[in-house]
Amino acid sequence: AEECDRVKRQLEGLERNAEEKGVEREEHEKQLEALERKRSDAEASLASALRAAREELDAASARLGLVDSQRKDGAARIEEMERRAAELRQEIDRAARAAEAEVERRAAKFREW
Repeated sequence: AEECDRVKRQLEGLERNAEEKGVEREEHEKQLEALERKRSDAEASLASALRAAREELDAASARLGLVDSQRKDGAARIEEMERRAAELRQEIDRAARAAEAEVERRAAKFREW
């Protein structure tokens, strides 16, 4: 009888222990599910942030390309204007020399007269 009582108490202890382990396991599973939800939310948030960053990078790259194109166009226009200004200076110098020569010719003719 004592042996039976002792075995019965051991069995009851094991049953309580099994119940406690079952409760612990349920708690762990709930914690794991909560962690998995957090991880999933974090992944979604990071993916969204990455998409936004890529879109901003693409937009910045497009703006940079536009600015670079405008810079090159501006530089080409400046070079063309500088070339045209040099041509105009040469034309003005030629016209001034021709005018001086004409004035000298007329003055010489006037002196001859």
